[in-house]
Amino acid sequence: MTTQILASEIALVTGASRGIGRAISERLYREGAELAICGTSSDVLEETAKALQGEGRRSVFWRQCDVSSKESVRALVESVAEQFGKVDILVNNAAVTLGEFGKDRIDQRFDKIDEALWDRNMEVNLKGPWLLAREVIPYMERQKWGRIINIGSSTVYSGRGNCAPYIASKAGLIGLTRALAFDVGGFGVTVNLVSLGLTMTERMQAAGYEERAQRFVAMTPMQRTEAPDDIPGTVLFFASDDSAFVTAQVISVDGGRSMH
Repeated sequence: MTTQILASEIALVTGASRGIGRAISERLYREGAELAICGTSSDVLEETAKALQGEGRRSVFWRQCDVSSKESVRALVESVAEQFGKVDILVNNAAVTLGEFGKDRIDQRFDKIDEALWDRNMEVNLKGPWLLAREVIPYMERQKWGRIINIGSSTVYSGRGNCAPYIASKAGLIGLTRALAFDVGGFGVTVNLVSLGLTMTERMQAAGYEERAQRFVAMTPMQRTEAPDDIPGTVLFFASDDSAFVTAQVISVDGGRSMH
């Protein structure tokens, strides 16, 4: 019988209903974690939970959450703790970019971006992980063990390929990762970040990113596009005891496109 790496651990994944978040959730669930997922769409979350449960015997807890709202985040974490008694692993995957999902979010000069869009990027992509960490760390401190994995972007190394508020928020997330790691390391809690390239989720394909993706391929040593399934293995490493002495680190999972 294969040993499940995360058996008895409680994992909370944000932005988990589709794409990257769903792929991460599936892997953590297969590795034995009791799973809590959140997102903004209840019908998609419920469908994802049912699909995951169809692969195993354990139920999947789901709840809508606006990660930029302290009240919504607090209610989420309290409900997860009530359901499972603790929170061991937090994966901060939820994120926004520019307005509607589509190609028009790209190549907009910083001075052409509406202030409300700047604020929304900062609220979800940077404030959200801080709010979630603030709520889950007390549980982790009490048990002297915890894993926080933030999902970042390799656009921070090039400054292009997206928009200024998104890049700035993801760069800030690297700083937050390191600051949190410093503060909570003494309690056996690690905080790390997985930095991603242009990942061809179903939504990206539907939005017409194939042509742009091929330009990324030309600059990628692995000579192919990134898929959601390329990501969970690194998240699993950070979530497990194999990385017990690894914290405040950034690993780029982008086929070698960002060499830093």
